[in-house]
Amino acid sequence: MSDDRSEHNAVAVPPQVRVGLGLVGLAGLVVGAIAMYRGEDGAAPAAFITTGMALVALGILTPYFRSFKAGGIEIELLQRQVDEAAQAIESAGSKVDEITRIMARSRIVELQITGAEFGALLGPERESQLQRDIGGLQALLDETDPNP
Repeated sequence: MSDDRSEHNAVAVPPQVRVGLGLVGLAGLVVGAIAMYRGEDGAAPAAFITTGMALVALGILTPYFRSFKAGGIEIELLQRQVDEAAQAIESAGSKVDEITRIMARSRIVELQITGAEFGALLGPERESQLQRDIGGLQALLDETDPNP
């Protein structure tokens, strides 16, 4: 399986599907066990039991798989916890970005006020540094701020 997500359509497996897999698998196990008990010969009882066990295992273990491939079909099984964690991280990152932009805008205003009120007292070197800091912060905001 490649990591290129554009090639795959990820499928979140709902609990109803997992329960359905488990029930169909259990039915297969029961049919296979009855066939073996009645003394049926051949591969049919073993096939029912094997398929039933596979379906039960798939139904139970689906939340722990990242992908499943059988018969030339590949399905990515998304873990709800992984998705929720990714959403929480993305949300936290967005909040941190917004807080950082607010703080940068606030700092620009502070530096502008400091320069206007105390520029003569700071001396040319510090006033020049103050203006460079304002310019640097403004350039960063212009690059990242969606709402300038």
